[in-house]
Amino acid sequence: MLADRSRTALDEAVDTLAATGSKVAALEVDVTEAAEVKNVVEATLSAFGRVDGLVTSAGVESSIPALELTDDDFDTVVEVNLKGTFLCARGFAPAMIDGGGGSIVTISSALAFSGRVNGAHYAAAKAGVVSLTKSLALEWGQHAVRVNCVAPGIIDTPLAGHVPAEQLAAYVSRTPLGRIGSAEDVANTVRFLLSAGGGYITGQTILVNGGFLMPS
Repeated sequence: MLADRSRTALDEAVDTLAATGSKVAALEVDVTEAAEVKNVVEATLSAFGRVDGLVTSAGVESSIPALELTDDDFDTVVEVNLKGTFLCARGFAPAMIDGGGGSIVTISSALAFSGRVNGAHYAAAKAGVVSLTKSLALEWGQHAVRVNCVAPGIIDTPLAGHVPAEQLAAYVSRTPLGRIGSAEDVANTVRFLLSAGGGYITGQTILVNGGFLMPS
């Protein structure tokens, strides 16, 4: 089941997956609205009968100095990145519990550990995702529901297109692997955490950043 605000993005992804022979369904959703998340849960169960995994990858960001942040600026970023993560996890967890367990992968950011100039709201929301992941892992482990987090660095996605060239160059120069990440780098880590290979891992945050940041 694919869920996104963009119908165009959903249609493109559905076509790509359908071409591989995969069974796929899609639904437009605003993850900040509990009622819409509930609709996705119900549609998923209707289409597939059960829920084994969830990836909470919806996110937005903006670059605004802290002293210039309006309440709306702050709330928008926190609601999508943190509240949306919680609403999706809370929405899908009961189906996983009823099915005997599952795996949830949340998406944070390396900025949760370093902070960011002109990004206090974004870094704070992503740090909240890390803590939320640990709390849900503690609560739901008894039900065989694992909850882990992936915290990417700069990844070659449309969002990276807004990063100034000199900042990208500086990032690469300080990264042991000498490049920015790819979407596949993140997807492979997520896939591992969803799989049986990650069956004894929960409450953890894996940084996918080429070694740029190595928190203690």
